Amino acid sequence: MYCFECCCFFYFLAKTSGQCNVNPCINGGSCTAMIDTYRCHCPPGYHGTHCEEQSLCHVNPCKNFGVCSEVEKDYECSCQRGYKGKNCEREYSDPCYPSPCKNAGTCVEVGDSYQCSCHVGWIGKDCGTESKCLPINPCQNGGTCSESLGTYRCNCMSGWQGLSCEGK
Repeated sequence: MYCFECCCFFYFLAKTSGQCNVNPCINGGSCTAMIDTYRCHCPPGYHGTHCEEQSLCHVNPCKNFGVCSEVEKDYECSCQRGYKGKNCEREYSDPCYPSPCKNAGTCVEVGDSYQCSCHVGWIGKDCGTESKCLPINPCQNGGTCSESLGTYRCNCMSGWQGLSCEGK
């Protein structure tokens, strides 16, 4: 029985250790022998069965403190404010920082400029002008309100007249 255990142990060693004798792992990977196979433990920046694939983010292609993330055999850079481009290589001025929109308006970047989306009751490029037509339409009897030089004008339905379409 002792010889059987001893022989099996040496057979196991010979069968497993032979896999790593030629060290199939490259790029500084280390080999661990297993039954009828082996496994490579890769150094940082490498992966694959034999450590043959280099991680795209290992050398960090992102400039200007951008953060690299691997995405399906490619990478993406999350750029810091003020930088754009595949590798955060282009400087740019964010037209929405700080927000030029007043009265809780929302700034939306449009090319190199911006557009403010104003809350109800506010109008203008920067939402700084109070609307004369909203939130309450001053025009009566189905009249439509339009802003005009800091005031409003009512377009009255047929048969109605007056500043607010109040008279017949």
